[in-house]
Amino acid sequence: MEFPENFWKKLHKVRFIRYIWFVTYFVIFIFQLLFNIFKVLEIKYTYENKLIPLLLNTVWINLLSIGSVYYSLEGLLGGDVFVIVFYVGGGVCGKWLAIKKIDNIRGKIFKFIFGS
Repeated sequence: MEFPENFWKKLHKVRFIRYIWFVTYFVIFIFQLLFNIFKVLEIKYTYENKLIPLLLNTVWINLLSIGSVYYSLEGLLGGDVFVIVFYVGGGVCGKWLAIKKIDNIRGKIFKFIFGS
């Protein structure tokens, strides 16, 4: 069985497009993950009155927000609704990581005051 002349070119093109989709999904997931971690840090720095880390954190939040929305809307407007899974998944994982891995200062204060 022989393949048509342009078979390998078409196959390579399909693989490349799938690779680009995967990279886009990965970028959206990472942007949302970091965005939500920085949002939790923003609340923490505001609570602790740390101005310089708060301002730097705000810069990162804005940059990640722009990138995340750009890549997500590009896919959505192109008809790719699967991008929503990575957008929401990155957000949920980011919040979970930030809550579980960042030191809970407020909880320590309440334990110190109320002695429990």
